[in-house]
Amino acid sequence: MTPERAIQILDPEHREHYESIEPVNEACRMGMDALKRVEKIRDETAREIFSWLWHNLVNLNFVTGNIEVNFVALQNFARTYGIELFGKIE
Repeated sequence: MTPERAIQILDPEHREHYESIEPVNEACRMGMDALKRVEKIRDETAREIFSWLWHNLVNLNFVTGNIEVNFVALQNFARTYGIELFGKIE
């Protein structure tokens, strides 16, 4: 079954008489598989973003015990997504 056909079958507005429930089951399986892939990609992307932020924006100072954050880099990162966090930072 093509993804387009599965989308058509799963559309609540779509009406069709089926000789068997199998096409509906297959469309449901395809939809479930697609949602699982989206969830996995979302989780992996979140981990990658957090890892990038941690490695590029945070500095642990083991001498003083302070955590330093590079706000300029954080602002630049946010701007790539169209977000202005702090206004102008020098």
